[in-house]
Amino acid sequence: MRDSCFAGSLLELLAQIPDPRGRRGRRHPLPAMLTAVVCAILTGSRGYRAIAHWVRSQNATVWQWLGFHRKPPCTNSFRNLLLALKPEVLETILRHWMATV
Repeated sequence: MRDSCFAGSLLELLAQIPDPRGRRGRRHPLPAMLTAVVCAILTGSRGYRAIAHWVRSQNATVWQWLGFHRKPPCTNSFRNLLLALKPEVLETILRHWMATV
């Protein structure tokens, strides 16, 4: 595994989370979306709209670094994902990641 202070390790950890979305709702990679959520929150974003705005305001290099292969999703995609995801699962992964950073 790469040095834990890089986003690569966060992406790898978030990839372990089972995707709660239906087959039709998987347009964007789950680890990319969750990493975007974490980064947006760490930079002060609060709420679905702010998270989507933060991600979309980054340049394409950051999108690729986060794991997106196309333009990042809109507000509702983040909302639907976070409502479907069990908070305990995400919390466990983030606690592990923070302990290594």
